[in-house]
Amino acid sequence: MKPLIYTLLSAILTLSVYAQRFPQPHIWLQDIHAVNTTANDSLAPDSIHAYPIPISESYTVYAVLKSELPDSSQLLWRLTANDTLFQGVLTDGVLTAEGDRLIATNPRDFSRYSIYHYRQGCRIDTARLYSFVLGPSDSISSRVMFDELAYFPRSLTRNENAVFLTLLAIRHGITLTEVPYVTPFLDTLWHPVRDERFCHRIIGIGWDSISGLAAVTSRSREDALVSLSATHLSEGAYALVGDDDNGRYFALSDTLYRMARTWRVRTHNLTTPISLCADASLSILTDTLMLGLLDEAGWVRAVILPDSTDAELRACYTLMPDTLLEFTFLSRTCPDFRQEISGANNQSGTASSASATYLANEQSIAVSYNLPTDAPVTCKLYDSAGKYITTFSGSSSAALARITLPSGVYHLRLIQSGLCVTTAKLIIP
Repeated sequence: MKPLIYTLLSAILTLSVYAQRFPQPHIWLQDIHAVNTTANDSLAPDSIHAYPIPISESYTVYAVLKSELPDSSQLLWRLTANDTLFQGVLTDGVLTAEGDRLIATNPRDFSRYSIYHYRQGCRIDTARLYSFVLGPSDSISSRVMFDELAYFPRSLTRNENAVFLTLLAIRHGITLTEVPYVTPFLDTLWHPVRDERFCHRIIGIGWDSISGLAAVTSRSREDALVSLSATHLSEGAYALVGDDDNGRYFALSDTLYRMARTWRVRTHNLTTPISLCADASLSILTDTLMLGLLDEAGWVRAVILPDSTDAELRACYTLMPDTLLEFTFLSRTCPDFRQEISGANNQSGTASSASATYLANEQSIAVSYNLPTDAPVTCKLYDSAGKYITTFSGSSSAALARITLPSGVYHLRLIQSGLCVTTAKLIIP
């Protein structure tokens, strides 16, 4: 018993010491959104944001940002209100006045959110009372959207840099392509060489009190087709997912249609199941969409059916805490029906649309729709939690169903020839 107690105390002491050693930003701004000001707006009360900083020989800045005017130079920050030497400017190539480079994650599209890492030295002979300033100067505008910004009054080590980039990448859903994802204890979660094939649209969840990560639901700035969530994560638990950048089309494989794109999941210290949901763009396939777990050769070794749908009618699957797995999506029917509808079967070129209204006096749902084909229509009704309620049929342009419903938000899926062709939201006040 005593050796176990000593082991636990040693682990707690190690964690405490490392937590104290791990650097915390001197300035840490989150959800700050837009500076969104132009040159010569320096007199506007809300256009300049200044934060006192200590004198130091160097500093490091991390920023999650995008430019509202990506084709022109935009001032990110500067030291002191009148300093023209030490400043970060977002230009083509991300150059500063000193010629240093601001390193950004790929793709380098300034109109999309990216993580920027900036290191700069300060001349001692110019040392005075400094301020870290966000906002425009007299000559450079600052139309920049910031989601998060952290200022350290020194250069971070290579390991510290990797840990902080991992925190930002998971929190904002932005893929790192040049550095590995690591824990504060430097355990590798995802590596750009080992996982090179799947280094696209990486998302993740994790819980770590040392770096300050508390993400039980994933986020993506890069249009990932999947999301992760967990009801609870223990300390030091992580799960990351990335795809191989193949197309989203399905092709017949044996008796099922298989998506060309595949994903890899890596977990660390995960002890409980997590939920993986398909993107809303795949909600049209909820009735037939399955998860295919792949073996090392890429063959389907197991099929998982969706165990639930969320409020957006996304198909959700439960994943056990495996250290590594790869998967793709499977469907019993060909999901490429949108192309078929827009082709020979859609002579008018009409897009699918639908609207729903609840007639309280008649206790009925009235659904009107405009569909490219005249095939019979079936309406499936779900509540806000994705629970199925009922099914009813309609004509080629409208459907009416008598049903008593309480106040709330409901979702309708319109089915033609076994496929969902459009959806509608029903709100009952």
